[in-house]
Amino acid sequence: EPVVLRDGKGVTVFACGVMVGKALEAAEALKDEVSVRVVNVSTIKPLNKEKINEYAKDVKGVVTAEEHSVIGGLGGAVAEALCKACKPIEMVGVEDRFGASAHNYNDILNYLGLTTEHIADAVRKITGISMDFSFICSKVSIPSISGMAMSRRIRSNFAANKVFPSSIPEQQATS
Repeated sequence: EPVVLRDGKGVTVFACGVMVGKALEAAEALKDEVSVRVVNVSTIKPLNKEKINEYAKDVKGVVTAEEHSVIGGLGGAVAEALCKACKPIEMVGVEDRFGASAHNYNDILNYLGLTTEHIADAVRKITGISMDFSFICSKVSIPSISGMAMSRRIRSNFAANKVFPSSIPEQQATS
């Protein structure tokens, strides 16, 4: 059952395992920049999708933090639960790559991008998005707008606002 450990109104960070403590540290570090809600998701399967949606509905976006692959882990499960919410999501977790050895546990966490700083950076990415994503979600479902035309429209809107979310690289958005 997801449990709110720290309430906030700007961004929700869903975390599990050792990353819960790092998420709380990131929320504390960001307290002067953004109000961060931290939710401990101790069980990924089964995932209480209703609670996930409840904790994400009144914030600008969501960050997931896990000491696991984002594929098939907490990040993927939360993204699936929020697929109709049209919220920006950043995932802090092990990307689809081979692991490595390190001298100690903290070195490997840093190498994999599983640190307090990485969580804080993901929160900052979410709060840097100034566009209303409900516009995108409502327009994409209209059959008269082709996917390519919609893609160009989204990129041009981001370029006009000088905002580039991680899902739309800057070089594409300005072309």
